[in-house]
Amino acid sequence: MTASELTPVGDVRLVPDWQTLMPLPYSPGHARVFSNTIIAGQPWALSPLGFLLRMTEEAKKEGLEIQTAFENESYLLQKNGEEIVGEDSTVFAATASMDVIYR
Repeated sequence: MTASELTPVGDVRLVPDWQTLMPLPYSPGHARVFSNTIIAGQPWALSPLGFLLRMTEEAKKEGLEIQTAFENESYLLQKNGEEIVGEDSTVFAATASMDVIYR
């Protein structure tokens, strides 16, 4: 196992935090949602989102407010009944997914 717990094989997932779902005011019909990194069914200790949330809470204890920005990376999703599923089978952040969807 590596120090980061990330290896070339295994179960690493990005799990959406649906409480963060927000329409994008600059892109009508689109939204963003933050995701948590899960390794083998457990939250990853080095998850950027997890770290940000922990440090935000620590800063509040000191009377500080943290304001952040983020880089958008995306999956193309569709609603199938009550379930939200991937629009295609391309790998994460692959530009090939745009070719599949916009043909």
